[in-house]
Amino acid sequence: MDFVDAFARPIPTTIMGWILGLDASLEQHFKRWTHDLMSLSAVRPDDTQRKEECRRTVEEMEQYFKEMLADRRRSPGDDMASQLLGARVEGEVLTERELMGFLFMLFLAGLETTTHLISQSARVFAMHPELLPRLRENRALIPRFIEETLRYEPVAAATMRVCLQDAMVDGVEVPGGSLVLVSLASAARDEKYFPDGDRFILGREGPSHLTFGHGPHFCLGVMLARLDARVALEEWVSQVGRVEVRTERIDWLPSLVARGPRTLPVELFPV
Repeated sequence: MDFVDAFARPIPTTIMGWILGLDASLEQHFKRWTHDLMSLSAVRPDDTQRKEECRRTVEEMEQYFKEMLADRRRSPGDDMASQLLGARVEGEVLTERELMGFLFMLFLAGLETTTHLISQSARVFAMHPELLPRLRENRALIPRFIEETLRYEPVAAATMRVCLQDAMVDGVEVPGGSLVLVSLASAARDEKYFPDGDRFILGREGPSHLTFGHGPHFCLGVMLARLDARVALEEWVSQVGRVEVRTERIDWLPSLVARGPRTLPVELFPV
């Protein structure tokens, strides 16, 4: 079975569909949209065909969200789109651009990140078969398993930031105004902060990982992502005794910023 399509993707798709008020019948469209936008960072500058495909995807998403917002204006519900339409910032409603930005961000981060977290958890179970029995015996360890998975197999491999002023980083000059790609995956293996960083250590002590960011750009949906993963894993450990990945080469999402398998063939063995 393909673990991504059978288990990892449907969970956040269903939850975000309920939160945002999405049309569940468009699940395959959602899959293509998230893949296109998350892979955009890895598109070559000369790949005009792929860039055109991604541009059309953005237009499709904009049209879908515009129609959804128009529908909520006519008939508000209890979903996030309706809440955003009624929101006020210093007495002002959100502009159309701000509304679209919120919906794009919530849609992409809510679906893709959690999908990868659940998929990466399955890979960790396959690499470390001793973990499933431990979590089954002590479910209080599940949150710690999730945090170590986020460090060990980060779903956000990198993030882009703008350097505000001239800086020197490890002997390299970074001019102010430069766009910088910061490797969160590399930071998660920094031996200064994560001794034995190439090992998965359940119950690891020390500083937190940076997978969800830091400071004012800390992930807005962090609590939901952790909750989704915890509920999924609680069901998982109660029913699955062993996981085996049935491929020698993982088909990774082509992206500089997100990290997760597009497909993950697995065989599951019951408890």
